[in-house]
Amino acid sequence: MTSYGVFLLRVIAGFGLSALFGFASLMVARVLFRFVIGDLVLGGYLWAGDMYVIALFSGIGAAAGAGTVLGWIGSDIAPQLRSPHALGWLLLGVVAAWAAYVYKTIIDPYATYEHNVVSQTAVLWAVLAPNIAASVIGIYKRWRTGWM
Repeated sequence: MTSYGVFLLRVIAGFGLSALFGFASLMVARVLFRFVIGDLVLGGYLWAGDMYVIALFSGIGAAAGAGTVLGWIGSDIAPQLRSPHALGWLLLGVVAAWAAYVYKTIIDPYATYEHNVVSQTAVLWAVLAPNIAASVIGIYKRWRTGWM
């Protein structure tokens, strides 16, 4: 397979794994809320709701960033798991998920973390941000070496 084909497969794998992991993280957080955290909130422990929001959006971002890392691991951009790009993609996923949360709750003051629109936007932004960054870095490196 040509290097162009491998590059496209890495882009597709990064987006696919990020979307899969981000959605899975959302589902795990929702199940956790329904069966554990919701009972704590109803019991008067109001801090549990805040912990849920932190776990929800940080989990979505970290999972989406991990999908990007797994899609690009072994390439010249991220040759190993300890590369700075891998940590950057994880952090970019978390920042994007939190930015989506803040953006959606400012645009619609009646929206809370419980609305599907907020969590869907967080998953979308957390998937797009690290993968676009990885793709741009990959295109730049390919362009610089004369591949494109």
